[in-house]
Amino acid sequence: MLETYELEIIKIQNGLDVFGIAELWGKTKEIAQRISLIIACSCSSDVIQPEHLRWAIKYCSKHFLMTTERVKTVVSNSDFEGICKEVLNIVQASGIQGATNRELYKKSGLVRSLDTKGFDAVMVVLQESHGIEFAAINHKGAGRPRMAWVSPEIIME
Repeated sequence: MLETYELEIIKIQNGLDVFGIAELWGKTKEIAQRISLIIACSCSSDVIQPEHLRWAIKYCSKHFLMTTERVKTVVSNSDFEGICKEVLNIVQASGIQGATNRELYKKSGLVRSLDTKGFDAVMVVLQESHGIEFAAINHKGAGRPRMAWVSPEIIME
């Protein structure tokens, strides 16, 4: 059971690398083990039963997931937040036409300083926290639709 949980933790940490917060999950397995020991002691058990460990793993996973989501969306007073705000302002100012990736790079020095992984992290946070979407924008004339980031207010119209 612990080996499976450890593999799950590694998957989660790999997904959090782009946000720079993978370390949050570093001691999760050990915390679950300690909680299961506390549960076993409170049940007057001499050994940790599988149900104690199962409950502790669920408890840790739930609370670490909640903490992770909160950290991803509420990190404040950081360079990352500044980039997110600048990108959001550009997307909102672009209105119905939206802002393509190229336009974001062109209009923002902060965005130009990011690598692909950092840019993707910014866009994921903005999708989760502000609801922006990468959508096909139809235009007059022939050709394929323009793919651009648009804010939810524009999508609703």
